Amino acid sequence: MHMALGFAAYILFMKVVVVSNNQFYGERNGEQYVIKDGKAAYFYELWQNNNAEEVVHTTLAATSLWGEDLSTLPGLTNAVLQYLNELQSNQSLTVLLSLQ
Repeated sequence: MHMALGFAAYILFMKVVVVSNNQFYGERNGEQYVIKDGKAAYFYELWQNNNAEEVVHTTLAATSLWGEDLSTLPGLTNAVLQYLNELQSNQSLTVLLSLQ
């Protein structure tokens, strides 16, 4: 479960909302942050054209990122999507407390 939460947090962190001066920015609680990751452009394109379910599946299936298709691991895609939806709904504290 912790690994699924980690993937969900990474995918959400990589959700680019603004591109300015060749820099990618995410947003959390109304504040923008710079995404300093070599895969920012990849995730920018991914989030622009897909819903959360497609982003999760495509991210986990990307052998270019992980060296293998992680979407084939039983239950991982659903767990990551559930955590991602909860994190996007600003339920971060609830998610973290549920891990105890």
